[in-house]
Amino acid sequence: RGERERRRMFKSLFGGALFSTRQKGEEWSYVARIWIRTSTTLASSAEQRLLETFLPQAKRANIYIELPKYGVQTINTYVFDKGEEKKEKKKKLGGNNGEGEGEGEGAVVLTHGFGGGAGMFYKTLSFLDSEYKGKSGKSIYAIDWLGMGRSSRPTSGLMSGKGYPQRSVFSRNQAEEVSDEAIDYFVQSLEMWREAVGICKMQLIGHSLGGYLSAKYALRYPDRVEKLILLSPVGIPTLPEESKDPPDFVKRNRYFTSFISYMWQMNVTPQSVVRMFGPWGRGVVKSMVQRRFVERGLNEEECEILAEYLYHINVDKPSGEYALNALLTPVLKTEHPGVYARKPLVFSLRDLPERMPVIFLYGDRDWMFHPEVHDLVSTMKNAQMRFIDRSGHHVYFDNPEGFNSELIKFLD
Repeated sequence: RGERERRRMFKSLFGGALFSTRQKGEEWSYVARIWIRTSTTLASSAEQRLLETFLPQAKRANIYIELPKYGVQTINTYVFDKGEEKKEKKKKLGGNNGEGEGEGEGAVVLTHGFGGGAGMFYKTLSFLDSEYKGKSGKSIYAIDWLGMGRSSRPTSGLMSGKGYPQRSVFSRNQAEEVSDEAIDYFVQSLEMWREAVGICKMQLIGHSLGGYLSAKYALRYPDRVEKLILLSPVGIPTLPEESKDPPDFVKRNRYFTSFISYMWQMNVTPQSVVRMFGPWGRGVVKSMVQRRFVERGLNEEECEILAEYLYHINVDKPSGEYALNALLTPVLKTEHPGVYARKPLVFSLRDLPERMPVIFLYGDRDWMFHPEVHDLVSTMKNAQMRFIDRSGHHVYFDNPEGFNSELIKFLD
């Protein structure tokens, strides 16, 4: 343990200032950077612009952890500390963008979904910083999952994209083993991050895939979670069998749905598709952001800043995105077509201790909602569910006022 701490200290002191924080293999080659039009510097600038515009009060830190099989890695972290006179308890977190505080009591921690990043929570973080942090005495954190966003990107083991379950090759048992390894990768990295920051208990908030992984963390480390807030989480319902009589949508789009299933099995991620567009990829992402969020009230500047941020964090060297096929699988020929977890939560969530309050928050137009969630909540004494008006899957973004109102009630 002493040797590990010394290595962390060395990386913290010198890694950001003198050497690249990226390990060999984590950076694109010169030719690839010309085609994709991204780099660590451009990604950092896009994130910095987002923070300066929407979250100027935030501190950013690289939290160093050491994960078996993957070595020393960094978790990109936004910190909104209490700003109280607890300097004697201050713990050095490392990185080249400041320090944070160890939390001997508790903190609120937000985790993003697939294809997102901590910056996506800027509306929620701004609200929690102004309306909740002071009266609760808790610091606020938002992280990028290891291998995603602006966290480091391991390119070995499962995160090299090799060894993932493809239905034509892997048996069901083998697929579940790989899924367990991918879950362990994310859960253990979150636990090591918590230890490094020094948080005792978390009010853990997770969106979509982040909700699924946060629930898996709470099941493994229930003593470290005070409250669990799941925002339109993926992976709740039972993995269904495909039907011989698929829904009309699948019948009308037979070739398209078959193509999606095939590409998923081959672990072709949405990010890899954007990379194939090369210099036109930035425009593709901006168009998607405008179609999705302009009607939610985003102006042109917000769309541009958000699109630039999302583009760079998604076309970076692939790593954590390779977990998509290990964790989830599309089932389209069923009564409720969608993406399902290979290891669903519907049974295991009942094992959470009753002292841990759990809330499910969905949009009233949320494609991720499944009727089985109703049944699950009705059997859990510590669980409740709310729907946010005028919202889809991104409940925290589509109707931030309505979402923040429900969130603060639960946190209080």
